[in-house]
This record gives sequence, structure tokens and C-alpha cells, in this order.
Amino acid sequence: MHFIILGFPVVCSILLATFLLERCNYYSIQGQRANIPILISVEEETIEDKKECCIIILRAENREADFRGYRLYRADSEEDLIMAEPEQGADCTNLLLSPNRPDEYIIEAKGSETVVGTTGNRICALELVLMRGEFIMIRPLIQNSEKLETGLPSNIIRFQPES
Repeated sequence: MHFIILGFPVVCSILLATFLLERCNYYSIQGQRANIPILISVEEETIEDKKECCIIILRAENREADFRGYRLYRADSEEDLIMAEPEQGADCTNLLLSPNRPDEYIIEAKGSETVVGTTGNRICALELVLMRGEFIMIRPLIQNSEKLETGLPSNIIRFQPES
């Protein structure tokens, strides 16, 4: 009698695990260690009546302890961007705030400084100038023992400011 009572939960667990493994094909032995950011838009920002920088608006959430920031890639075509080496790009690692909540965040692209603005969910500023027509994407940066590694890429968007 005790065997039947104790054996039932074990049998149910085995059947459930078998069912899930057969039906669920979206699993991996290696877990993804950083969420993939989603680029929403790239816009020019006017400061004191002067178009001074661009803001990259993204939706992100990264709570991982080894998350260190983002790496921005840019190119003249989508193909060049897709083929870019993971080590190329501009790092956004000096974070003003960490994107812990699923929300929209801003990365600034300024030509002459890396001081982050104070409005909105601004996470960092990069000392670079985005050119009209450039394609951009970003990857999360993960600290792996002694070096930074990149996660999976975001979507690709094109910088097309209004004239």
C-alpha cells in the first residue's frame, strides 16, 4: 500500500517531464545570460536650440550579475552590420543606471563628450557621431572571467533623421 502512494508522485513526475521534453523544443543546455535588447528608434536631440546629439531608444531588461553594458555597432549596410566582428563597436559600460526593469532606456551618441543627460532613463553616453543613413544594432556585454563577451544582437534600425 505504501508503494502505491509513494510511487504515484514519482510516476506523475516522470510522465510530466517526458511530455515536456517531447513537446517543448525551445530549451537549451546553456542558458542565455543576458536578455536581447530591442531597438525602438534613433532620434536627434535638440539642446538649447542646437541639434547636438542622437538618442538611441531601446527596450531592455538585464538583471544578471555579470551584465556590464552594451556594445553599439554601426555600418553603411545591414549586411556589413551583420558581418561585424563581435569585438568591433563602441562600448557603453560606464552605466549611469542599470536596466533592471523591463522599460525603455536611452543611450546617447554625442560627438564630443560622454556626460550623460539627466532626463529620462538614460544609461550612458558614447563619444561618437551617428551619420544619416547608418544602420545600428547593439549587443549586451557580459563579464566572463577576465574578459567582456557579447550576447546575441538586437534588431537593426537605420538612422533617418527628419530634415
